[in-house]
Amino acid sequence: IHKVIELYFMFWQPHIDLLNALRKGGIFEIVLRKIDQEFPAVYESLHGIPQEERQYGLTSVNVGLCNTLNLWLDTGATESPSEMAAVLVRIIKQYDE
Repeated sequence: IHKVIELYFMFWQPHIDLLNALRKGGIFEIVLRKIDQEFPAVYESLHGIPQEERQYGLTSVNVGLCNTLNLWLDTGATESPSEMAAVLVRIIKQYDE
């Protein structure tokens, strides 16, 4: 999971100015909805999870990452993608116990 989260933030990090402009223009949510629509295609290769359950899991992960992305931008996006992944993995592990 660490690598998935890190890659997510690595993808967005070069686009911080664009994301902030989208947020300022009030269209950030449109982008997030489009990501949510396309997100399942990224995980077509998930094995061991029944097809009917994938959408629930993928939507949960995507919504969580998108909201975390928004918070990251709110706080200045100073953490590196690796730092963001480490924080989220620690939180996930805490809830997994």
